[in-house]
Amino acid sequence: MGVTSGQLPPNRARRRALSRPTHGWVGDEELPPGSSEVTVKLEPRDGGTRVVICHRGIPEGTAGGMQEGWDDFAEITVKDAVAHARESGYSWAFIGSLIGTSGEAARQRYGHRQRA
Repeated sequence: MGVTSGQLPPNRARRRALSRPTHGWVGDEELPPGSSEVTVKLEPRDGGTRVVICHRGIPEGTAGGMQEGWDDFAEITVKDAVAHARESGYSWAFIGSLIGTSGEAARQRYGHRQRA
């Protein structure tokens, strides 16, 4: 599955589907490639943009593992965005305001980025 990234200014965001990628695993009979669908939508929210990801067609009993995977993906994405914001000179206070916490809480959570 490929990942596409980009930015859309909040005032230009429109409620719309970005793409309809599929998901699956090569060699997995229960969830082969193309067997589930992932829909990504952008919705204007409070001067910013809310990202809504919907994953359909997941085999019964596997939703918990999928949720863990999406949670991990979201956390990695936020870590990368915070690192980029800091490299671009944004303050911890500003970053905290974007992710719904204080600047100090953001610094404590993301300030010591570990590289794999």
